[in-house]
Amino acid sequence: MGASRRSESSRPSRAFVARGNLLPYLELRADLPVHFIDEKAVTVTDLDARQSRFRLPNHGVLRNLRPILTAKERRAANLQTDRGGEAGETRRGSSGLPVLVVDTLAGIIELEMSRLESGGGTSIKGEGYMDFITNCSFTVGDVVQIWAFKPRFSPLYLVIAKKPKPRTLS
Repeated sequence: MGASRRSESSRPSRAFVARGNLLPYLELRADLPVHFIDEKAVTVTDLDARQSRFRLPNHGVLRNLRPILTAKERRAANLQTDRGGEAGETRRGSSGLPVLVVDTLAGIIELEMSRLESGGGTSIKGEGYMDFITNCSFTVGDVVQIWAFKPRFSPLYLVIAKKPKPRTLS
């Protein structure tokens, strides 16, 4: 990536961190494509035990994540169309697409990603979510970036990384 790409506010250099440190740590190829999905501010509902899910930005999911999924994976996550499931499809009984969610503090956990038909929102959830998200040390208002990579014959990995705050001159 060139210097101009690194300076874009929507795509800071976290991909270099993922490629340089995280992929080898996970025993994955260092040249594995890493996809920027989106960034968002952590909300109260992302940290609420009653909700017990992390909401992914719809625009980023549809524009940047859905294209890297296979048809089978899109079906499992209910991402076949822009509006949710196919006509007549029911999501009851389906838990979603298994994903490995990674945070540098909390480690790795297998959760499920799915989009609800009703509101169209895509979220990650599952057993152990609250312990995982608590260990991420996120607070309401933190800006996080979501990155994805998919090794061949392996589940989708989602990295949720706190966006570094810009340094200020004193």
